[in-house]
Amino acid sequence: MDNLLTSLSTSQFSLRPSQESDRPFLFMLYAAINSHELDSMHIDPLRRDTYLMSRFSIEHRKFSEEFPKAEMVIIFQDDEPIGRLYFEQLESEFYLIDLSLMPAHQRHGIGSSLINNIKKHAGQNPVVVEVEQTNSAIDFFLACEFEDVGKEDIYIILEYKEKP
Repeated sequence: MDNLLTSLSTSQFSLRPSQESDRPFLFMLYAAINSHELDSMHIDPLRRDTYLMSRFSIEHRKFSEEFPKAEMVIIFQDDEPIGRLYFEQLESEFYLIDLSLMPAHQRHGIGSSLINNIKKHAGQNPVVVEVEQTNSAIDFFLACEFEDVGKEDIYIILEYKEKP
């Protein structure tokens, strides 16, 4: 695992396995990315945080149950946690479960650089990600040369295959 994380890292960012002590950061990341859903509602801050913590806990449990062999990794820049990468490296594909960056670190090439390193690492194996149909991350993955290969429930399945 350490060799993989080293090969995916760059001078711009580094990766390390997630630890229980990362949970407060992971909640902060979740809240930063998902709080816009609550912006139109007038909810007092305490209820808002309670609601977000509940949703975060549900998501965390869902990932753990659905992907028990997944690697959960924290993305760092200058020793500061800035994002998360969850993936499962299968025999026939690299399955990207989640890639999230704090809003202040989005659109600076970090995600693209990480995706490019994942594509190199995967080699001939496809890189697959499922994205909710309403999620703007679809545009990001399409810009990273992923192709829409189907739909499942509320998700669009995107895949990158190395060109021969």
